[in-house]
Order: sequence, then C-alpha cells, then structure tokens
Amino acid sequence: MPPATGYDPIGAVQQGIVSLLNTNEPIFIDIGARLFASFAVILIAWYGIRWMFGGEHTGVRAFALTELLLVTVHRSGARRLTGIER
Repeated sequence: MPPATGYDPIGAVQQGIVSLLNTNEPIFIDIGARLFASFAVILIAWYGIRWMFGGEHTGVRAFALTELLLVTVHRSGARRLTGIER
C-alpha cells in the first residue's frame, strides 16, 4: 500500500530495477553465460584432478566425469550452437 504522500519508494526502486534490466539485458545474459562456462571449467578440472589422484575404482570415476560433462553440455548454450530450440 503506497504512503499517503504520493511517493512510493518501493515502487520507484522496482521501476528502476526493471528499467536497468530491460536496458542492459544482453549484457546480463552475456555475463551469466560466461560465468556458467567459467564454473563448468572449474568443475571439470576439479573432477579431472580428483580422478588423477583418487583411489576409487576407475569405472566410478569415469562415470562421474562423464555425467558432469553431459550435464554441463546440456545446460550450456549447446542448443543454440546446434540450432535445436525448445
């Protein structure tokens, strides 16, 4: 409920945020895609290092790394690269 004075600070902040997101949407999408790719590289390196130094059975480690790679490729922009859209 807005105050009686006519100034709604929450509405002004919401309007400012929406305006910022609408104006700079491509930049935010690009930042998110780069951040996702960076985290994916870190996870793949982490699994590779664990696989190299781990003492588990080789099949278990290979399955975990393969599962990570498949999930990463599926969630990344691979659909855009292949032309497949939902």
